[in-house]
Order: sequence, then structure tokens, then C-alpha cells
Amino acid sequence: MEIANKIQKLRKRNNMSQEELSNKIEVTRQTISNWENGISAPDIKQAKDLAKAFNVTLDELVENDIRDTLIKKTTNIEKLAGMTIKFIEILIFLIVVSIISIIFFANYYRTKPVGQSIVTYCKLNDDINYYQVKFDNNRNILSVDSDGNYLNAINIHIEEYKKPEDLLKFIENTIKSKGGECDTSKYYDPNKQIR
Repeated sequence: MEIANKIQKLRKRNNMSQEELSNKIEVTRQTISNWENGISAPDIKQAKDLAKAFNVTLDELVENDIRDTLIKKTTNIEKLAGMTIKFIEILIFLIVVSIISIIFFANYYRTKPVGQSIVTYCKLNDDINYYQVKFDNNRNILSVDSDGNYLNAINIHIEEYKKPEDLLKFIENTIKSKGGECDTSKYYDPNKQIR
């Protein structure tokens, strides 16, 4: 019986006789002898009294090694903390990726071109002017611009034209009818995006 050896070892370490120990915890000397020989064992109250007399914990008296339990619990807590930190790191990574994605796609759709433009350069009365027809991705005409005052003279009605090229041809024909000429070789710029 382990407690028998422990009682004897602690009694001797504290320089007590069986008689002195029995007086201290209020049992007979024969009871101490029976405990040390493994014939009987102290009850819980007597074990507490023994622990107090030897100035040890009850766990130390019965050799209940709580260090292993504490180490296991500490190890489990460390594992749980490690998993929690990994989870938080992954969560932060996902949040950052989500924010970057939102910013990227917001900028992408905000700067997406609304269409294209066709430009031609025309000369009339020694003035060279450009005419730009802007249209959306569905080729619906959005507007007509010029750097001269000739748009007012041409009297354009955008809604009458289905294709941007048709409107530009009308502008070119109108300039030609007034004695001017247009450079039709440069009029289409498919890469010029408008915003």
C-alpha cells in the first residue's frame, strides 16, 4: 500500500515517533503502526490531519501527482490557444482578401468605360475641326462634340441615326456640301474609350 510507505517516510522526515504522531492527530500508536504496515488506512478526516501534521497537501500524502494533470491541462490549453490563433489569422486573412476584392471590383466597375467614340477631322474655310461621336457599348449614340462652331450650323438630330458611323457620314457630307473636306481615313478609333 503506497500510503503506508508515505506515512512512514513523512513521519521519519519530520523526526516523529509513532507515539508523537498519534498524539498529534488523536489516534492510538497502534493505529499509526497499522497504517504504516498496510493493515489499515486512514479515513479522509484522519488523512487531512496527517497532511496537516506533516505540512503537506492531501494530494502529496496520497501521492496523487497533480503535476501530470496540470501539465496535461496546460498542454491542452496551449493547443487550444494555438488553434484559436490560427483561426483568427485565417479569419483576418479572409477579411483582408474580401476588402481588397471589394475595393478592386468597385474600382473596376466604377472606371468601366461607358462606350467608345468615332472622330473625324474636317477642314472648312481654312479651319480644321474635329467631330466626335460618342456611343455606348450597345452602340447607342450618346453625344456629338466639336472644337468649332459648326455643330450649330449642321443642325444634328441624334435620335435620327441608329449607328454612330451614319451620324459621322452625315457630318462629313454636310461639310463637303459647304465646300469643305473631311479625313475619313482617321475617323474611327476603336481603342479610344470614353468615360
